[in-house]
Amino acid sequence: MIFLLALNYPAAKEWRKRRVYQLMTDRFATDNEVPCKDLRSYCGGTWKALTSKLDYIAGMGYNAIWISPHVEQAENSTGSYHGYWNANLNAPNPYFGTDEDLKEMIAEAHKRDIWVLADMIFNHVGNCKGGYYDISCINSFPLLEHYNTQCDIHNWEDEEEVMNCRLAGLPDLNQSVPYVQDTLLAWANRTIEYYGFDGFRIDTVKHVPHDFWRKFNKVAPWYSIGEVYDINNYTNVIAFTRPDEVYTAFNYPFYNSLTNILAHGESFSGISWWFHQAQEAFGDKVKDMGIFIDNHDQPRFLHTANNQVHFENALVLLHTWIGIPYLYYGTEQDMVGGNDPECRRPLWSYGYSTTTNHYQYIKKLNQLRAKLPFDTLDQTEAAWEFGIYTYMRGDKVLVVLSNGQSSIKTQTKFPGNAQICDYLEPDHCLNVSPNGEVTVQLNDAKPRIYVKRSDL
Repeated sequence: MIFLLALNYPAAKEWRKRRVYQLMTDRFATDNEVPCKDLRSYCGGTWKALTSKLDYIAGMGYNAIWISPHVEQAENSTGSYHGYWNANLNAPNPYFGTDEDLKEMIAEAHKRDIWVLADMIFNHVGNCKGGYYDISCINSFPLLEHYNTQCDIHNWEDEEEVMNCRLAGLPDLNQSVPYVQDTLLAWANRTIEYYGFDGFRIDTVKHVPHDFWRKFNKVAPWYSIGEVYDINNYTNVIAFTRPDEVYTAFNYPFYNSLTNILAHGESFSGISWWFHQAQEAFGDKVKDMGIFIDNHDQPRFLHTANNQVHFENALVLLHTWIGIPYLYYGTEQDMVGGNDPECRRPLWSYGYSTTTNHYQYIKKLNQLRAKLPFDTLDQTEAAWEFGIYTYMRGDKVLVVLSNGQSSIKTQTKFPGNAQICDYLEPDHCLNVSPNGEVTVQLNDAKPRIYVKRSDL
C-alpha cells in the first residue's frame, strides 16, 4: 500500500484563482527555431527553451501552465513527441531534456507565481517496435500479467470494454494487479515530490476502473483535472469526479456546444442548456471545471470559425465563464490548424510577439479576471435569444456574447441607476434603470463586458 508522503503542493480549491496556458513541450519553444519538417515526429521543443519563454506566458496574464507528459516514451517510428506513449515512468523524455532541466523550469515558473500541471497517463503505455504483442521496451511494466486481455474497444457503450480493452491499440494496464497499482500510485507521489509539480491533468480517465481512482484519491489529494471525453451528457463526468475519485474534469459537453454556437452560428439555447445542466450536476464544484475553446486533440477555433469577431466572443467567454480557463498555446498568435497533427504546429513558426492584437486582448481579459474575484463569483443567466446571450458573474460583471445579433434588453444585478461601462471599450457606458434593466447595443456583434465604472 502506498502512503501519502509529506509533499508540498497547493490546495486543490486554490486552483480556482489560476488561469492556465496549455502547451505541447515539443511544439512550444526550441533553441534553433528551424521549421518542422514532419508534424508527426519530434520538432525540437525542450524544457530549457520553455524556461526562456516563461515571461512570454506570464506577460499574457497566465499563472499556470499544463505541459506535455514528461516521461521516457516507447519506441515508435512515427514519433512520440506528444508524450502519451509511456515506457519508463521514472525517467525523463530525453528529447525534452534532463531531470534537472525539468526541475529548473518548474522552479523558474514558481518564481513567477506560475503553477505547473503534470500530464499523467494511468491507463496505457506505448507500443514497441515489434507490434501489437511487443512490450519489450516498456521498462516500468515488463510482464504480460501487467496488462488486460488483448482486445480493442469496439463498443463505446460497453463500460467493461471501455475500461479493459485497448484504446487506439495501446497496451492497456491492469490496475487490479497489485504491482501495477502500486507502481502507478508511487509514480503519482514521486511526480509531485521529486519535480515539484503543483497538480495533475489526467488522460483517458473513463478508461480506468473506479476502484483505482478511489485508491488514487487517497494518496493524491492535490488538484487533478481529468479528460472524460463525452460531449453528449455529464453521466461519466459525474461518475468519475465523485468526492472519492478524480477532483474535477474538463467541460467537454459545454465545449462542444460553444463551438457549434460561436463557430457555426447555432442558437444560444445550447449554451443555456449546458449551463443549467452543469449547475445542477456539480453545484459549487462547477468552479473547478476546465473551460476551453480548443486543445491538442481538437481543431483550433480559428480553423473551425475563421471569423475574428466570433473568435473574440469565444475568448471573452473563456475568460469570464464559471470554471478555470485553459488557453491552448498559439491561440494568442491566431494559430490555425485542423485535426491533429495540424492543430499541433510549432509556435516558433508564428513567433512570440507580445504586441499582436490578440496577445494584448487576452492580456486585458486576464487582468480583469485577476482584478475581480472570479473564483468566488457565482454565475447566473440574465437573458438570451437565438443569436445573443447575457450572463452575470455575481453582481460585478455582465457579459454579452453574440454570433450576429446586435441588441437585447436584459435584467442585471447591478444597483438601480448605477453607471456601467464596457471593460473592452471604456468610453461606452450605460445607465442601469431603477429596476436593474439595461438595453445593450453591440458594435458589429463584438462582445461586451460591463462592470461598474468604479471597477474599470
